[in-house]
Amino acid sequence: MKLFKNNIFLILFTSITAGVSEELIFRGYLIPRLEILLKNTRVAILTSSILFGLIHYSYGSLIQIIGPIFIGLVFALHYKKYKNIKILIMCHFLWDLLVLLNKTSQLQ
Repeated sequence: MKLFKNNIFLILFTSITAGVSEELIFRGYLIPRLEILLKNTRVAILTSSILFGLIHYSYGSLIQIIGPIFIGLVFALHYKKYKNIKILIMCHFLWDLLVLLNKTSQLQ
């Protein structure tokens, strides 16, 4: 987190790249392929959500895995219903931006 302190460019860059890449991978790429492979939309959504949560394991606590699993589930359901990944990218970007700004503002 100290790396992000007073570096708005790095915060913006990290938020944008995480939002774009994770949404394209987990919603835009993985769900359709899992549906073909598993022949079950619900299992594909659940699997992609669990995988999305597990990539956040390095954040340190169980809640930091469970939260992304839940958000991954919500985002996956939205993607399946509306087929619009742009709003998910924007939401992901904004969430990461707010979290990073909040965390860095708490640093001494």
